[in-house]
Amino acid sequence: MPRWRQGSMEVLVDGLNMTKAERKRLEKLSKINIHLHALYAAVEHGQLEKARAILKTTDVDVNSVNGDGFSLLDIAVMTNNQQMARLLLTCGARESSQFLSTDSRCSHLQELVRKAQRRVDMLTSYVSSTNGGKESEKQRTLWQRRLKLLNRMKVGFDQTRPPDPPARVTVEVTGPQEVRLRLDEPECQHQAICTKYKVQWSTSADFSSVAGERDVTDLVPPPELPVRQLTQGRRYFFRAAAGNFCGWSRFVSSSPAGVLPSVWRDADQRASRLSGKVASLDRLFTQIRDSRPQYASDLRNLDGQSESPMARKNIKKKSIKNLFQTAIKFQKHLRSGVYLASVIYHEDRVAMTTEDFLPVLEVDESYPSSIHADFHWLMKVACTWDDVRSLRQDMERSLSSSSVHFRIKLLAAAEQLQVGDSALGVQDLGQLYFKPLRDSHGTLVFVVIYHMRSGKLPSASVRWQQVNKLQRKVSTSEEEPTVGESLISEIKDIITYHMVSSVGVSRGLYLGYLQCQTSVDIIRVSVSKDKPNVLPHVRVRDNPHVSSEEWEWLQESSSYRPPTSEEDGDVTPGVTSSSQSVTSRFRTQVETAVRRLLKLMDVPAEQAANHRLYNAEVLELNGTTSFLLLVPAADQVCSIKQTEELTAPNDCLRLPVQIFEMVHMMTYQRSFVSRYSRISSILETDTIMAQHAHREAFSDAEISEARGRLSQLQTFQTELEGVWRTSRWLTDAIAWARDKTQEGCPLSVAALRSWDGRDVSVSPVRDAKRLRKEEAPPAPSPAEFRRSSSQRLLKPRPEFQKSRTSECLLKSRGAGDEGRALLGYQDSSSEDSLSRPRPPNSARIVGGVGGSGGEGTGGTQLLSVASDLRKSSAPDVYVHADVERQWNAALSRSTPSFGERLAPPTRQLRMRGGGDRSPSDASSLASSARSLSSNDTETDTVQCRRG
Repeated sequence: MPRWRQGSMEVLVDGLNMTKAERKRLEKLSKINIHLHALYAAVEHGQLEKARAILKTTDVDVNSVNGDGFSLLDIAVMTNNQQMARLLLTCGARESSQFLSTDSRCSHLQELVRKAQRRVDMLTSYVSSTNGGKESEKQRTLWQRRLKLLNRMKVGFDQTRPPDPPARVTVEVTGPQEVRLRLDEPECQHQAICTKYKVQWSTSADFSSVAGERDVTDLVPPPELPVRQLTQGRRYFFRAAAGNFCGWSRFVSSSPAGVLPSVWRDADQRASRLSGKVASLDRLFTQIRDSRPQYASDLRNLDGQSESPMARKNIKKKSIKNLFQTAIKFQKHLRSGVYLASVIYHEDRVAMTTEDFLPVLEVDESYPSSIHADFHWLMKVACTWDDVRSLRQDMERSLSSSSVHFRIKLLAAAEQLQVGDSALGVQDLGQLYFKPLRDSHGTLVFVVIYHMRSGKLPSASVRWQQVNKLQRKVSTSEEEPTVGESLISEIKDIITYHMVSSVGVSRGLYLGYLQCQTSVDIIRVSVSKDKPNVLPHVRVRDNPHVSSEEWEWLQESSSYRPPTSEEDGDVTPGVTSSSQSVTSRFRTQVETAVRRLLKLMDVPAEQAANHRLYNAEVLELNGTTSFLLLVPAADQVCSIKQTEELTAPNDCLRLPVQIFEMVHMMTYQRSFVSRYSRISSILETDTIMAQHAHREAFSDAEISEARGRLSQLQTFQTELEGVWRTSRWLTDAIAWARDKTQEGCPLSVAALRSWDGRDVSVSPVRDAKRLRKEEAPPAPSPAEFRRSSSQRLLKPRPEFQKSRTSECLLKSRGAGDEGRALLGYQDSSSEDSLSRPRPPNSARIVGGVGGSGGEGTGGTQLLSVASDLRKSSAPDVYVHADVERQWNAALSRSTPSFGERLAPPTRQLRMRGGGDRSPSDASSLASSARSLSSNDTETDTVQCRRG
């Protein structure tokens, strides 16, 4: 009799009928996993959908082996079932480790086939000679099926060969001492299924000495291998080979072949912005707590947790005094004054009072002039709700200013919401809404938002209500709704803001867009409504790490002019050949992200080329998220509020810089900003108490002690501001973007090609700066300029005579002229227009010509030619021979001086030498000018007469 637990579990094959005795014996095998046996049967019989269902619905061990020592993947590969093998590989299946070599596997398989053949022969002879019963026939059937399966496996094993090499091996730097390899499966796997990879790395390109080697057996797509503990700053080369139980393929070098484990900060040996900041704040908090006077309130220790305390019910002892306590009166009709509202939501429900209104408490009947400072202060308090009572008690000891009175009332209202059975009964009131709600009646509401994870309310004074049902009750009787009606009508927006602002972006490197708005006393930054905790952005890649090679490319790109053809674009100046592929891939990723971001932000084509990449630093939001910044020109970074409001997109929010920084850091650096906010609130309260004690000091000893306390607190404040200032990246980025001397990394031709349906790769301002850097000729005087302008314009250029490309370039060099107007046209009808050979000094038409103060070189006629060409054809067209002749005819006129431009037209001809010409010449000259620029010439003449 065969064993009950064979490799294929014969008793379960095809649902054979089992006797009662067989079932009892099977039940005794309690350790046998029924699902695993069914999965083996499905793999052996090629039942793909059944195997997929078992893998999806059960938790089976796909790497277990049967009685023969084979795993599920071994059976699928040796039966040449590629679809089944791929399914198992995606679930993490591996080859059996019981066979050390191919020969041992082959010998074991042959031995199993011989045993099965002998068993079938024995049972066949036994049944034929003795006319055995049904039990013997059943056993023969089972062994025959097993023999058939083993023969299939033997044939498949003989036909299997080592797989082809990996299609692609990609390596990227993911840390100062870490890289990651991504392996693409071979393109052809017919009878050569890849079940593992071998990766080797070396410090030499020829792999004369192998520094390390590792096998990759976990092929859950995409198969990756992190290689850690490499030497920082040393170049490593990688290669990989695909394999199965038959052997390995040839090795394939990675792309790029060598990488340098490093970090972008290695270039200037700078530290991370937040490196050691949390420890500094902990040390500062200990000093502040130990230096507090005895009459100050006790402070709880820093527990090291970054998050604010979870919502917990405020435990309070029950006594007879609770019967005589007055219930908290929530406000429903909001009159003039300041209020504190709480929004507690769970799924699509919000906590409401018994009067069907949000929990709202009155703070004060009026608000001080420093309401913005108080709002920012309350945002810090929202990071440490546990300190509300101690802060209030300390402030009440020094009632010296109106701002302190107002803040005491704010803290008292927050404390009322926290404690008591008639209040909300939660310690953590949540996050402060980014703006206070107000109306024309002088009513102001601060809104705090909290998401309750459980559906059980901690207080009996509030109950759940559907948000949609609540909003249906709102009816605006007046033309302008009150702040109470706005609070209910905007409840969905408030909840949505809280949900999206508390979720950060996923792991990766992103390209953000910096755009600000200025008013009299505040700077706002544009963010998306979907992600208000970060700037508008697009993903560059999944890897957030930027290596030193990639960072050096960004730094060096700011010192050279972008290439004008695809051939030139494949070369990065200043980068060695060993790191060329690294920077080339990074450049492609950045350029693709730039095009997507410009389209996302709807940047006009004329302004796209003036944008720059912020190359002062890589913004490391946390350990898994990094940002590069794209900024407009220096004069376009900050717009005026009145003009910007008319064109503001609907999906955009503009948050004040201070509020954005708090929201941003609460998402990505909660541990740091929670500590900073708590220390700042405590230190500000201690300063108020010290100032009050200094005013009340009478004796010399009291005055000296009070001054010493103020000096100590000022030292603490200076240290805290230093930690906070070095952690703020946004203010540094805005200052850099508004600095006109900062060129950053200019956008290349490839980055802007065809992003908006046309080529906008030339920036007049930046190209003029680059030309000025390259040529840097001495600026001629106005007199020399006027004497040489006619000869310079009338003399044909050699490149025009040789190449006949019919492109024109006019450089105006006037006194005080900051930029040179570059003129030229290009054919946009061909997709490969940028790769055509062009004259070395050719450029594009971007505007008018002429020097400053109105002194030009035939500017009216040249602008007319450009205008006629724009009207008659596409924006980018080559100037043909006839247009060139018209252009030269327009340039044949002498340059008028400032006095000539003010003279009447008839006198202008005499001043230019027109008196020596015949009337026919003068008329032909005037007719040619009119034929070239009728509209623009008339306009310019009218303007000259007005002047």
